[in-house]
Amino acid sequence: DRIVLYFSGHGELGPQDNAHYLILSDSDPEDLPGSAFETSLLAKIPFAGQARTLMVILDTCYSGTGTADAAVWAAKYAPESGSLLLLISSTRKKDPALDGAFLPAFLDAARNATAARGRYVQQYLAVGSLLEHVKAKLPPYQKATWLFAPAQSGDVLSPIRNPQYDSRIPPGLDLEDQEHYRHALEAHFIPRAQGGETMA
Repeated sequence: DRIVLYFSGHGELGPQDNAHYLILSDSDPEDLPGSAFETSLLAKIPFAGQARTLMVILDTCYSGTGTADAAVWAAKYAPESGSLLLLISSTRKKDPALDGAFLPAFLDAARNATAARGRYVQQYLAVGSLLEHVKAKLPPYQKATWLFAPAQSGDVLSPIRNPQYDSRIPPGLDLEDQEHYRHALEAHFIPRAQGGETMA
């Protein structure tokens, strides 16, 4: 019941309606409404397929307009659906996106190599913490943004699993204590339970 959709490509604003469009291989720049995909329609996906959570990541120019359009559509046509839209844009409403800048930063955030996001006890990564890491990696003029429909705080967990999550560690420990706990498990308790023990 969770869907993650990532789109990287060209995005344009309609000259008449100022709506955001995803450009297809056969799109006509002079007729975006008739030949491109209107980004706001991505908001229909969870309601058509009964998904509880849809995370849309747009890596295009002006993608902040696209996520805003989708949030407006959801608020207008499906305010009581019970589904949650997590909308991430690689840049703001009127800004271009540097080709190839967003994805490496986002993947680095999702790998969570230092366990800075969610430590070892949070099973999924929070949207706000992902974007804070991404923003620090992007060019100064490019600011990734996020929106939710219905509105939520940045502490909302994304469908992206935390690769550092360790179900053996009890919640409530700070990062240093979590590290000690993991070390004790791997260096002492688990080897001992298996009939041996390693030196700490």
